[in-house]
Amino acid sequence: MAVQGAFVVKKTVFFILFLFIYTKAFGCFGIELFIGYDERDKTGYYMASLLELYIKEKTGIETRLISVNENNLKKLLDDQKVDVLVYSVKDTKNLTGLNIIKDGNFLIYYRTKIKEDLRFSTLEEALNRLTSRFTKSNLQELLSLIEKKGKPKRTIKEFLLEKGFW
Repeated sequence: MAVQGAFVVKKTVFFILFLFIYTKAFGCFGIELFIGYDERDKTGYYMASLLELYIKEKTGIETRLISVNENNLKKLLDDQKVDVLVYSVKDTKNLTGLNIIKDGNFLIYYRTKIKEDLRFSTLEEALNRLTSRFTKSNLQELLSLIEKKGKPKRTIKEFLLEKGFW
């Protein structure tokens, strides 16, 4: 009887451990930041990819890119499905604009409510750190490297490492 009881306990412990490992492996934990980019603009995509890599590295926030167009932009903004935009926007009432290039004219926007969202408390500081150093010449050099090497995300990461942005 004691052997059977020990077997049931072991089986129960194994089942609980299995459930714990399974949910850790396939569960969705943590926060996610959605970065929208204009699907017709290669430079916008590259800048969104740069933000994706930089934000994840500097803040630990998981990021995901979303292609945005004129048809879905308003709905994505209204439903708060996009947190950061690398896109030309006409109505910026609930968005904060930030020039991502120190000496240039490449705006990104982020939801104003991000400042109030504790999940994204490190985001604004990371964006400010990047935008205070990233220049037009950095962008031109990066675009040239991507064109020459291909593999945009890998090239962006190597560029950020090489230039000391990491």
